[in-house]
Amino acid sequence: MPLIRFIDPSFTRHNPSTQGLVDVAVGLAARGWEVEVFACDLAPCLVGAVVHRKVPSIRLPFGWSVWLYFFYYHWHGLIDYFSKRPSADVTVSTGFMYLPADVATVHFSHLDYLKSIWRHGRKTHGVLRYVVLSLPGLLSELLFLWNPWRTHLLSVSESVAADMRRFSAPWKTVQVLPNPIHAERFSPAYREAMRVEARQSHGFHDEETVLLFSSAGHHFRKGFFPAVETVAQLRARGLAVRFLVVGGRHATTLARLRKQIRHTHPDFKDWMVITGLVSHPEFHFAAADALFFPSLSEAFSAVEIEAAALGLPLYLTAHHGSEMILRDGENGRILPWDITGMVDLLEQEIRGGTMRFHSGDTGRALSQQAY
Repeated sequence: MPLIRFIDPSFTRHNPSTQGLVDVAVGLAARGWEVEVFACDLAPCLVGAVVHRKVPSIRLPFGWSVWLYFFYYHWHGLIDYFSKRPSADVTVSTGFMYLPADVATVHFSHLDYLKSIWRHGRKTHGVLRYVVLSLPGLLSELLFLWNPWRTHLLSVSESVAADMRRFSAPWKTVQVLPNPIHAERFSPAYREAMRVEARQSHGFHDEETVLLFSSAGHHFRKGFFPAVETVAQLRARGLAVRFLVVGGRHATTLARLRKQIRHTHPDFKDWMVITGLVSHPEFHFAAADALFFPSLSEAFSAVEIEAAALGLPLYLTAHHGSEMILRDGENGRILPWDITGMVDLLEQEIRGGTMRFHSGDTGRALSQQAY
């Protein structure tokens, strides 16, 4: 049977870049394929079912870990070649992690991020720091798109695919493979069943409108600070609005965010709940009335898919991937990029009673089987 090799340091369901590939590995192993996963962390469901080629854990600040993994994988690729280790029939890499891969999944466009910072985020406090931090990602994207191998690129959204086609070398091929959704966990029925309990657990009252924001990190890119200011201004206009922030991989990051918010909004604890990392986000999402996600740049956000699957209306900026799921005026609204515009639109939606749950349509997101 064929041998397929997956390359990503964290091959788990918790990693948005590999959650769909985990199911692929499970399915191929069940069909008799030989599956090798070259990773540090392996999804528990794959233990014993695949060959786990262990990678050491590398932890560096500011995202530099990916570069050490990049060099580690390529060094071992050379060792495999010269030692005549059997090569895989198909090698699948996450992004630029292994340039000679046959297939690479594409979950972000650094070129779009820098463009969006310039257009919409350049007046944000501390923006220069985030521009500098994004430059290594831009370098990785140039390496990824202009290396000599004829890698087939699988982009999660039409807009990311358009960037890849526009900026990649002519010998690269591009196809759209949307992210999947775990429908058994995220559904309108689940939201309805858990809504009262979830709201009570956070102290939300029936008359309050709860806006949801969720992110494991990258809060500047995902529009966290404009979202905070928008909610504060909605409250200043007399609206009973609360802000639910789910996720946060590192406690130090959350402590820094709380410190930054306290400078401008000393009363933030009265109207904001920050959960930190949670094991069942669907429970916390069920407490919300809508997803509020004014991100500068995405690809096809798992948060948006999961919120939509629960039937939450989506309030999104026109970032990459929003075209895959948001139908303006039907399952949510496209937000303007400025804070005043966001406040005006959300006030109109709340006062007008048009912020409504929907049937749980997830747009172009795929089922696990289809993926």
